[in-house]
Order: sequence, then C-alpha cells, then structure tokens
Amino acid sequence: MLSVIEDEAPDPDLRPEALLAAGRVELAFQPVLRTRGGIAFFEGLARLRTPDGLLAPGAFLPVLEAAGLGPKLDRFVLRHALAALEATPGTRISVNVGAQTLGDPAWIDLLRREAADRPGLTDRLIVEVTETALLDNDRAARFTRAVRALGPAVLLDDFGAGYTAFRQFRDLALDGVKIDGFFTRRIEASADNQCLIRALVDIARHFEMFTVAEYVQTAAEAASLSALGIDCLQGHFIGAAGPELTLGVAHPSAGVA
Repeated sequence: MLSVIEDEAPDPDLRPEALLAAGRVELAFQPVLRTRGGIAFFEGLARLRTPDGLLAPGAFLPVLEAAGLGPKLDRFVLRHALAALEATPGTRISVNVGAQTLGDPAWIDLLRREAADRPGLTDRLIVEVTETALLDNDRAARFTRAVRALGPAVLLDDFGAGYTAFRQFRDLALDGVKIDGFFTRRIEASADNQCLIRALVDIARHFEMFTVAEYVQTAAEAASLSALGIDCLQGHFIGAAGPELTLGVAHPSAGVA
C-alpha cells in the first residue's frame, strides 16, 4: 500500500497542467460519523499519485492554484465524486472548492448539467467551502445559493482557521459548519474551547445547520465533542481516507454518544 505524504512541501518543478492531463490526481474518501452512530457522509480528498506515494493537497494544490488551475482540479473532483455517488446509492460525498472556483462559471455549469442529466444525484452531494474563499461576501452568497438551488448542501469548512464573521451564518446559504482542529484538539482538557464549541453548537442549531468536528484523534476528544452536542466527527480516530467508500480502519464506536 502506498503511503500518503501529508506534510510534503509544494514542489516548484511539478507541471500542473500535465498532472491533470495525465490523470494522476485521484480521490480518497474519509468517513464522517454521526455522534449517534452511522456514517453521515464521506469527504472526497484529492491525492496526487507518484512513484513514492500519494501526495496530499499541500504538496500540489498551491502549484495548481498559482497556475490558475484550481477550478480545473475542482471540476475533476466534482466529476469523480458524482461518478462515485452513482455507483453507491444511498451514499453522500462532500467535495472541496477553492476561492478561484467561486468565480468559475464552468464549475456551476457542470453541476447544472449533471443535475439535469442525473436527477436526484446532486441531492447527495455536499460542497465544502473554506473560510478564506468566503472573504468576498457577495460572490460567496451568489455561489452558495446557486449550488443549493441545484441540490447539494453547502458546508463551511475549517471554521476558526480564518476570519469568518458569525454574520455569514445569516447572510450565506449554509447547511453546516466544520470546526477546525485548532478548537477540537485535546478538547477534553480545554475549558475555553469547550465553551466556544458549546456556543457554536447553539448558534448552528439556531440557523438549522449541522456541525462537524475535524481532526478528531483520540477517544477522549470524540467523547467530549459528542457530549458538547456536535453532530458529526471526522479524523484519524474515526477513519483514515482510502480509495473505497467504507469505514475502513476506524473505531466504529467512536461516534456513539
């Protein structure tokens, strides 16, 4: 089995156009568990296959984005995620979109065609948008509303890693929020982070949004987050990303309240 190189620095010698043209980018799927048990969805994560292993996005995404190819990668991921959804009825998959894609009409056009050609399929898709991509509030609002009109749910990713204001919960069409690992790591030992998580859960419920805690690494973190009212858990304790839409190497009891 090839290892995933998580912390590889961006390689300036990578040829971004060739990477996509050669089909060397593929998807790995990481499970997201409900705290009351059962898989909520899988996150589709881009990986770059090399002779030494699979590179995580940190190694190649900056190169692609610097070349203006972020939207092309996001369209590639969208196509493959929809194909996986079609092959696995009842499954939900999330995909990530970057800031460049929010201004890319081709991505929305692709989603619109898929929604028309395969009715009901896009209803099982979740689109994750990072805080940094939402800095242009007007553009973000247009994008999220266009996405939701075509079926997918929209999830705010990495909340707490950037500068998102709570007003965006009100102004944007969001269905859920992912809480960054900065707040979830060793949550059982941090009264401050417990207070913040509890408040965020209350706000999310007010806006009818579901919550996902990222980077869950231990049983203690999973138990604390469940007790605080988090809806879903994601991280290596729950399950590592892999090529199949299965729980894989995980702790099936981790999400049981």
